[in-house]
Amino acid sequence: MATKKKPTPRKNNPGAGTEAQVAFSNGERTWTENVNLVDGAAATLRERGYTVEALVVSREPASWRS
Repeated sequence: MATKKKPTPRKNNPGAGTEAQVAFSNGERTWTENVNLVDGAAATLRERGYTVEALVVSREPASWRS
């Protein structure tokens, strides 16, 4: 099987993951807030009555596992 070339991230969107830090300013003060998008989505789904479970997927090649 051919190895796929990893995509090159755009400079303005490095694709760093599911966490972000957002800066705000309202003319009187500035502040930052941290957010985990997966946690937020899971909380929203639970509030609406859905069951949310974690699924752990290994990103290691099968050849690394014994």
